[in-house]
Amino acid sequence: QKNTGADSNSDQKITVKRTALLPTKGYRFWSSPVVGQKLYSFSNGYNQALGAGTGTPWNRFFVYKESTDTFVTAVSGEITLDSNSEFAAGRGYAIKGKNSYTPTGGTGTEVPGAADTFVFDGKMNNGPISSQALKNSCLAAVSEAACTKGYNMIGNPYPSNLDFDALYAANNSKIYGTAYFWTNNDITATASQSGSNYNGNNYAVYNLTGGTPAVDHSPFQPDSPASPTPNGRVKVGQGFIIKAKKAGAGSSLDFTNAMRSGYEADAHFYNAKKTTKNRFWIKMTTPTHIINTALVGYLPGATNGFEIDYDGELFVVGTDAFYSTLDSKKLIIQGKAEFINDDIVPLGLKYAANGNYKISLGDKEGIFGTDQKIYLKDKVTNTYTDLTSQDYTFSAIKGTDESRFEIVYKNLEVLGTNELSKSDFIVYRDGDSYVVKSSKALGKIEIYDASGRMLITSSTKENTIKINTSILSNGVYLLRAENSGDVKTKKIIK
Repeated sequence: QKNTGADSNSDQKITVKRTALLPTKGYRFWSSPVVGQKLYSFSNGYNQALGAGTGTPWNRFFVYKESTDTFVTAVSGEITLDSNSEFAAGRGYAIKGKNSYTPTGGTGTEVPGAADTFVFDGKMNNGPISSQALKNSCLAAVSEAACTKGYNMIGNPYPSNLDFDALYAANNSKIYGTAYFWTNNDITATASQSGSNYNGNNYAVYNLTGGTPAVDHSPFQPDSPASPTPNGRVKVGQGFIIKAKKAGAGSSLDFTNAMRSGYEADAHFYNAKKTTKNRFWIKMTTPTHIINTALVGYLPGATNGFEIDYDGELFVVGTDAFYSTLDSKKLIIQGKAEFINDDIVPLGLKYAANGNYKISLGDKEGIFGTDQKIYLKDKVTNTYTDLTSQDYTFSAIKGTDESRFEIVYKNLEVLGTNELSKSDFIVYRDGDSYVVKSSKALGKIEIYDASGRMLITSSTKENTIKINTSILSNGVYLLRAENSGDVKTKKIIK
């Protein structure tokens, strides 16, 4: 329901029902659309004194503590949760599942058999509403750019969808334009979830560039991730995390009816795209079908430097991770200035295990939805793959790699295939060694097998280096060398 009058129907009582799949030890972020809703009755009540009941016990209701990036039952001097607690308007709460859900394996992987219904009942929230006071515990000496604190959990206070873009526009002096939405996609890890210290990427992210889904594990439909992508429409009852600016600390967020976008039974913050932008989504699929998605966009107002309104850092880096890089930052969303086809977007990948991985293209919009090609450059094999027409599968070993892959918009044919042959960079065999020689200073030299596994690494600041390859068996290998800022590759046969 959308109500544009601040006072009309302000005493109207309503009932709002939300269904959710919620593991016993898994979280969901909630926010109440009504006044006076008891936390206890919302969760169907668990009698702590009697030690019985099917609801959520009180030690599983939490608010967010900004200074430590953890979920707690009390914030000193601010709030304490107990059996009389009510939802505060505009505040988000992390609530675990009910006791009636049974463990499937006894190792923290509890899952419900079917969706449960949670009920909000009371006088509807309407008109101007203020959230709790925002926190940012960074010291005055810490710059805004270097501040790693300031995360607060808020929520949609209305019985209608909330437009996050409108919320940000009205409060952009207090908060940044990025929102984090918790999911329970990785049910094997939710038991240890703890704010930004959580070790799995279960946050869907949205900002002015667009949205990215949380990590998804779809063993039955590995190419069709079930995790939806936020588009800025926040559903009724939804809590989420934002980051307060240092200047916004101590103030409250202002919610108004103008931010309400109505209520459609089939619409929520994950659904249809709001506007067409020049952007595309790129995915990495692991050997166990875990899917990580990153977004790259070119938008008016964005720059090629880091700005949190357009660039979204990984809230946490999971055991598997996929992101673009900008300086030292790992970005799940990267918003850039006006598109030029000479642009390069470096990628970072974290592999949880050895095996075959796949990089593929997801949705694409604007110029990328028509004729503009998107190429994945593999600097190890010196190959260019047109992701608009095919996926790229490769072998990797456990660890992190931020130097192998990048997105480019011109392939090798456009860039010129004769560049290597014109170079004075040469490689030749000398017994059980290979000599790398150039008129320019060299750097790191690496040798890979045909599957992309690095076998030998060395480095020098000289123009010549001899690499002992006696440990290698006979076969075809790829030699990769840094050459005064360039990267040269040569195929060698032993």
